[in-house]
Amino acid sequence: MTSNLLLGAVESIDVHPLGDFLAAGVSVAMGSDNPVRMSTEIDREYEIAESAGCERRELLSLSRNGITAAFTTPARKSQLLALVDGGMSRR
Repeated sequence: MTSNLLLGAVESIDVHPLGDFLAAGVSVAMGSDNPVRMSTEIDREYEIAESAGCERRELLSLSRNGITAAFTTPARKSQLLALVDGGMSRR
C-alpha cells in the first residue's frame, strides 16, 4: 500500500482500492515491495491495511493468497497455510 502511495498510484490510503478488490473477489496478496526504498516492512503494510478498514479475516486472506502464489514447495505451502488457518480459527 505504501508503494502505491509513494509511486502515485493512489492519492491517499483512504482511496486505495484494496477493499474494492477484496469485495470483488480479486486474489490480492500483501507485499512490502522494496522495503529500503519504501521505508516500510510487511508488518507495517498489514497495519496500514487494517487502519484502512480491512478486517482480520481479510488480512488473513491476504496471507493465504501470498502463500498460495509463493515460489516454494507444496509441502512448505501446506505448512504455512496451516499456520494461517490456525489464526483464522482463533477469532
